[in-house]
Amino acid sequence: MNDSGIQYMLIKNIAGELPERLLDGKDIDIIVKIEDREKFSALMGANGFLIRLHPLGTNGGWTFAYNLPEYQFWQKGGIRDTLYIDCCFKLMCKSLTPKFWVPLDETIQRKAWSERNWNETLGCWQMGQKSLFVYILARCVFDKHVFSQAYVEEIERLKFFVDDSEVKEMLKTIFYKFTSHLIQMVKNCEYDSIVNKYITFVEY
Repeated sequence: MNDSGIQYMLIKNIAGELPERLLDGKDIDIIVKIEDREKFSALMGANGFLIRLHPLGTNGGWTFAYNLPEYQFWQKGGIRDTLYIDCCFKLMCKSLTPKFWVPLDETIQRKAWSERNWNETLGCWQMGQKSLFVYILARCVFDKHVFSQAYVEEIERLKFFVDDSEVKEMLKTIFYKFTSHLIQMVKNCEYDSIVNKYITFVEY
């Protein structure tokens, strides 16, 4: 992708699993700019990757709302372990409405691209820290419904962003009036309570 000029970035590298600790059967999450989608698909095919159906895609009954492009799921066999690439074209999370994917606000999309940075060790573009912090919090609440230890460690690493004004504004586009409660709970390390507090929040 670096040689092809495709605009992409690694979304996350939880617990530093890349490059040497990625488990067999796990995927690598990346985002590609929508205008490079066809070019990306051709590149993957040319490099021995096969596109696969994903259980959380339209084939599995999921809806991609608000004109959200469906992600692509690629597999490369014939190597020591199975390698999967999960590629989206906009940052998104699950809705609380069953089987719906929704895009994150455009301010978050723009920030992610404007602050992407080069990871010299991995030799790839990666998501910047502010947008990563916001994205991980959204993923824990909406996609995972739990704050796992690996995600908590990543949040703790980025925790100094909780008082950043730009981060607060991005969080408000997702959590609205719950944002101040979320920030306080992160500060207090109350990760086990966040999901329940959010879904029972009534002060809108």
